[in-house]
Amino acid sequence: MRTGYATPPPPEQIGDTYHEGDTRVLVLGTLHTGHRRHDTYSYEHVSQMIAAFDPDAICVEIRPEEFRVEPYLMEMTLATIQGTAMGIPVYPIDWWDEASNDRDLRAQMAGTREFNKNARQERKLERKSTIIREFHGEYGEAFHDRADEFGPEFWNGEAYNRYIREGYRISVEVWGDSPVNLHYVSRNGHMLERIREALGQHPGQRVMVLTGAEHKHVFDDALMGDEGVFVEPFSGVMVPQDAELLDEVAAYLETRDARLYYDLSDPVGELAYISEQMTRLMHGPDMDFQPNNVPAANVPAAAALLERWREIEATSVELQFETAWHDLHAGHYERAIDGFDAVRTALEADPELDEELWFDACAMWRNIGLCHDLLGDRQEALQAYERYRSDWSAANPGRNPAFFGPDTYLGNAEEEPFRWSREPALPPQLDTEPLEDSAEIEP
Repeated sequence: MRTGYATPPPPEQIGDTYHEGDTRVLVLGTLHTGHRRHDTYSYEHVSQMIAAFDPDAICVEIRPEEFRVEPYLMEMTLATIQGTAMGIPVYPIDWWDEASNDRDLRAQMAGTREFNKNARQERKLERKSTIIREFHGEYGEAFHDRADEFGPEFWNGEAYNRYIREGYRISVEVWGDSPVNLHYVSRNGHMLERIREALGQHPGQRVMVLTGAEHKHVFDDALMGDEGVFVEPFSGVMVPQDAELLDEVAAYLETRDARLYYDLSDPVGELAYISEQMTRLMHGPDMDFQPNNVPAANVPAAAALLERWREIEATSVELQFETAWHDLHAGHYERAIDGFDAVRTALEADPELDEELWFDACAMWRNIGLCHDLLGDRQEALQAYERYRSDWSAANPGRNPAFFGPDTYLGNAEEEPFRWSREPALPPQLDTEPLEDSAEIEP
């Protein structure tokens, strides 16, 4: 489904020459989570610019391994949904070597003598750079702290591109193609290969590439030298003042339901979609800290997701946890206690699994305590809360309990019994009983 926007006219020459029949490519530099609460470069703006360019294909900064089977950056998810709604192909073009674990390696290198020596050399070269000095003189060294002051024309403009190009030139000169710069050379090289493959599928058409703004200059520079390819200047993208979002995009931005992003014909993709929806319904902002924040209307909706989850994957620790959390909210407190206890036992038996999942064994005692409070068993609840504190302290020596620890999760439950501030929803009890043998629970 085309967007209805007028096709942009052939652009004027800006660093490249347009020839009739060229494939026109627009590289849009995005800000990832920086689009949140950004008045001048929001997720809505990203969608409107996609519509204004009216591409025949879209490339997104997602690895093929994760594409449509794992949640990803919101603007990349949005672009995939928009492309799907438009009926055009969407290509994943990101790349990195998962085995190298660059960010962990960079953290391990930090503070060593060699690292500090190179870091001093890098700062010295940056201070000598006319390009960097002039950019900081114009926008300030801490311009990222004022990111919401700058619109898309800044992040896609030549001044920013020149600044980022120079910064990476210095970084590669000092560090080489290394974990410190997240393998800038090889990663961008592989991404460029994937972009060219996508362009080859759409000769003479329009292709939009969404990528982090720090990559834009690489792709612009390289593609300008490709025969039959015209690199569209960002200034050629005019967004109508009254531009409306596609219904599918508007629905996603309002509800965060990414159904059109996932490949629901693949069990892996459907499970990822269900897990993400459970997070939205039952673990949204502060819901884990304060169960009263879960709207009662979300509980029956979550029940349907759990039933489908169980059809795809009969047993897993994550499914067991989500079922127990749902039982707590649905009023099935004794069943929830059994479920949380099974999860706790499984996690204590497998430390690696405890590290892998976002919930931990210690916090199960908090949840068990909430259930006892709701059953009127205050002494059992207090014992569970105390067990949570002691187990958490043993697992986190020296850590502040107010930092995502017992002080945060318990709230005032130790002083006053936990009670609902709204009536618990009571959907039908889910069929499968908690597994008694934790060894049967698969990760």
